[in-house]
Amino acid sequence: MDRMLIDEFREKVNEQDLVCHIYHNHNGKDQWSIICSAMDWIDVVVDSIDTNNLSRKNDNESSIKVITFITCIDVLWEAIQQLHRVFFNNNEIPFVADNSVFKHKLFKATDNDYFKTIRACFAAHPINLNDNFTGANKAERRYASWSGGGFSEGDFSAILYSNQPDKESLYLNIYFDELLAFAEIRYNYLCTVMEEIDMKVGQYFNSWCNQRIMRDDNPAAQIEILVKEAKQRLDNDYYNSELKKLRIIFTTSITNPQNQEVVNYYRIALLHKIEELFTCLQQMNFSELQSIDDSYPTNCGYAFSKLSDVVYGNGNSAFIQVENFKTYLGEIVDFSKYKTYEELYVIIKAGFFWMNTNGQKVKKCNLLKIFIKK
Repeated sequence: MDRMLIDEFREKVNEQDLVCHIYHNHNGKDQWSIICSAMDWIDVVVDSIDTNNLSRKNDNESSIKVITFITCIDVLWEAIQQLHRVFFNNNEIPFVADNSVFKHKLFKATDNDYFKTIRACFAAHPINLNDNFTGANKAERRYASWSGGGFSEGDFSAILYSNQPDKESLYLNIYFDELLAFAEIRYNYLCTVMEEIDMKVGQYFNSWCNQRIMRDDNPAAQIEILVKEAKQRLDNDYYNSELKKLRIIFTTSITNPQNQEVVNYYRIALLHKIEELFTCLQQMNFSELQSIDDSYPTNCGYAFSKLSDVVYGNGNSAFIQVENFKTYLGEIVDFSKYKTYEELYVIIKAGFFWMNTNGQKVKKCNLLKIFIKK
């Protein structure tokens, strides 16, 4: 069994978070949970579906190894069926009429049904079996002996005793290569599921590309539109975070006129990011956004993280250290007048952008007039 296939499948599912976004609430159900469970359990069992782990000896240890082997195939097969139900949205399981694998059947059955019998007799419930082996009345039941190798024709065998005194016991033989082939065929069905994922994602892209996003000349209003669109179209943490930052930067009132000029300069530079987000969401082209240099010196990292915790979460304002920023920005922004921590956050971000781009050189330029919340 090629472990790389489940790794490739997981990578396909996790691309851009789209599968999660589409299926976390699909037809009123959280089918993302099913997908995750199926991937996890395939990951668990795939390495144990290996005939090299098996023995043809007639002893308890060999029997336990066969139980493990068959149980792992059963878990794999159940996971594949669940993925099929999610992505193909029908009640019919794959390979429903396939008879290509098991060549030594005790009775006529599809491969899917015959595997159920093997699972029952060698692993799941060997001491409580319906008699599907002879076509007899369902009232007749069978009970399997211990399983082992060397006492019948197969790689491993079990004797099926009847509860009817006049009925003879039967030998059920299994062949390890056949069981491995059964597992591999179903495991490789992940390739078909990946093709379906590509098709579903393509349809999802096209559907949203054809729905036009509203335009608004007001940057703050445009950001609000994009916040809603991003939530509907992808709900990606990265885009949501970028829009949340822009919302704070463009809607926070600035108290001091000196700071207002610095913030305006910063907001103008960020207009391209609003347009970039608009284009990415409209075209459903989810890529990393271009950045502007509003970075802060390394030794301001702790102080800025504490300020960000207050602005974006439940941080403690007692840990905010304004003095750390004054060392670098004292001549660029006025720290004596701010009303909220959001305002402090914005003037610091704007101040570092001004500092990094040598904004003093363009201080007297005619800045573009953009809408800002007064």
